[in-house]
Amino acid sequence: MLDREDAQEIWPATAAWFLGPKCENLELLQALVNKAIEEHADFRKYKYFPLDPEYVTEDIEKHPAFTAATEDLRNNLDLLCERLKNSVPFSSFRSQGHMLWDTTIASNVGYIAALLYNQNNVASMASGVTLQLEREAARDLCGMVGYNISEEDRHTTDSENPLSWGHLPNGGTVANLEAMWAARSVKFNGLTMQKMMKEKFTGDVLGAVYDSFEFVDLQGNNKVLKNASAWELLNLPVDEGIDLFDKIVDAINEKEEELEKPDQTNFDRLFDWAKEYTLEELGGLSFFDIFREELGDSNIRLGGKWFCPGSRHYSWDKGANILGIGRRNLIKVPVDRNCRMDTDFLKNELEKCLENRWPVIGVTVVFGTTQEGAVDDLEKILEIRKDFAEKGLTFYIHIDGAWGGYFATVIQPNPVACGGFRMVTRRVSRVCSVLFNESQLSTHFEKQLRCLKNANSITLDPHKSGFCPYPAGGLLYRNGNIRKFLAQKAAYVNHGTQ
Repeated sequence: MLDREDAQEIWPATAAWFLGPKCENLELLQALVNKAIEEHADFRKYKYFPLDPEYVTEDIEKHPAFTAATEDLRNNLDLLCERLKNSVPFSSFRSQGHMLWDTTIASNVGYIAALLYNQNNVASMASGVTLQLEREAARDLCGMVGYNISEEDRHTTDSENPLSWGHLPNGGTVANLEAMWAARSVKFNGLTMQKMMKEKFTGDVLGAVYDSFEFVDLQGNNKVLKNASAWELLNLPVDEGIDLFDKIVDAINEKEEELEKPDQTNFDRLFDWAKEYTLEELGGLSFFDIFREELGDSNIRLGGKWFCPGSRHYSWDKGANILGIGRRNLIKVPVDRNCRMDTDFLKNELEKCLENRWPVIGVTVVFGTTQEGAVDDLEKILEIRKDFAEKGLTFYIHIDGAWGGYFATVIQPNPVACGGFRMVTRRVSRVCSVLFNESQLSTHFEKQLRCLKNANSITLDPHKSGFCPYPAGGLLYRNGNIRKFLAQKAAYVNHGTQ
């Protein structure tokens, strides 16, 4: 991959980031950890009411109970350290049996520095700094895979290049489950919006919006929402389904301005109306019962299908079970000789769904399977979705890149680059040894990585090829407005507008 001269330049920089298989950078790690602890000590001593009295006094330190407690801490640490020495040696280059390796000095020191503050990222009032750090980290990851991170697009509903959003769950299983939940919510949102407008929109402003509001269908045509069939609403372009509520709000604001009746409609009331007809609010049985007439008129099967390769992670089976999609509706697509999803089989199954009016919620594309490290053909699956869109069927695409997503960092130019790119011919360095080996990306994998920005969402795990300590997951959405489908309110939780 690198010639001798380049290799000599890059190896020292890489070596500085790791403790090393023989603890070669121990002094550096100790110095940085000590620095983090000292800075936290200053925070406790001087940042908050520095004149408050000390709790641990000299008399307490001399008390037998205090002495016994500190000795107990030391003894238990000895026991823990002794047991941990039987752990799998991921820091060794000889360890190649799992999809994780050593962790970086940066991630370890950052982890230790932050945990001393014990912040709660669920609520901004309890994590003013670390929640912002999470947002920044997620933004960086979105940029890494090629998603739009321009702050200028924060308040737009541009389906061509929407503003992305992401966050850091505790791992790939939770990320995959959340993505499946989000995709299912979007899938049925068209039905929800149509029903809400039909039953709630009356009067000069709302009545006029109901009669005239248009959406963009799969062929790019504008259609009046109230006249759309259930099948059309179940096959809205994904970004159209995500942005539908915001576009309805914009239409109401425009109509109020046109009729000179400003601020007649309360946003919170609209949102509450919408929730009344969501699958999440009603539950599966009640939802499909309420929409039985609309679905029956279009001869649509109740529920929805989700496709994934036979090489999938078991979290997808969990998700189908937890969300009520049903394991039987999780269609396992066979893999080819390269352990990649058989796209011909996928096409045949999608044809059956189209013929039998089965809604297709989503397709999982794996970047780095657990057993084989195989990468599905995202480029081909995107083409399949485009072909089926012309026939009136579409679906959400999620990348399970828990292991392979981070490899977007090693391609040039970065995936965010527009236009064509030149595939760079690389060769493996002549200075690498059998023990300290290096390898290059396959042409297939590089091609798939450049398609990442076209997927609707991506799971990637910092605790795998991000070289971070467990637990650290990542979930990125191409269209950040999707988070409105996931928001849960509580009196003690406030994240502002983000």
